Order: sequence, then C-alpha cells, then structure tokens
Amino acid sequence: MNHSNSDLLIDFIKYCFIVIEFKIEMARFNNHNNNRLPIPAKNAERERSRVRCLRNAFQTLQQCLPSVPPNTKLSKLDILILATNYIQILMQTLNNNKSSSL
Repeated sequence: MNHSNSDLLIDFIKYCFIVIEFKIEMARFNNHNNNRLPIPAKNAERERSRVRCLRNAFQTLQQCLPSVPPNTKLSKLDILILATNYIQILMQTLNNNKSSSL
C-alpha cells in the first residue's frame, strides 16, 4: 500500500486531533472529579459543615423541649434558656421523688 505525503500528513493530523480530544476529555474528567479544593474553598466548606452541624444540634435540642410547639422559630439563646430551665425542672422533680420515697 503506497501512501503519498499528503495521505501521511492527513493521517498524522487525524491522529493529532484524536490525541487532543482525548487530552481535553481527560482534563474535563480531572477537573470534574478533582476533590482537591483550594484552601479558601476548603475553609468555607468546613465552616458551612460546622454551621450545619450546630444548627442540627439546636433543632434536635428544641425538639426535646415539651413546652415548645413544633415549627416554632427560636433563637439559639432562647433554646439554651428553655433547655436549662427544663433540665432544672427535671432535676427538681427527680429530687422531690427521691425525698418522698425516703
């Protein structure tokens, strides 16, 4: 099979395009799946995660309070005050039950 110079050049160009397309796809794949975030992005994600965890903890604490209706919006301070008061009431009840059983 006899190839002319133009045929070889065309084959070479096709090969180059295939290699370039492959490298572009690999770069897209690596950028999409790259878990290494820049430092500020990592810090921001860590802070969002921390805030989300804290918010969930306060929501869980609020759900444990019998005097608060569901879906009531309370500040974190209000939740802590109500929780502290509820714990004090539970401790008084427990102490009253202990002293009455003696």
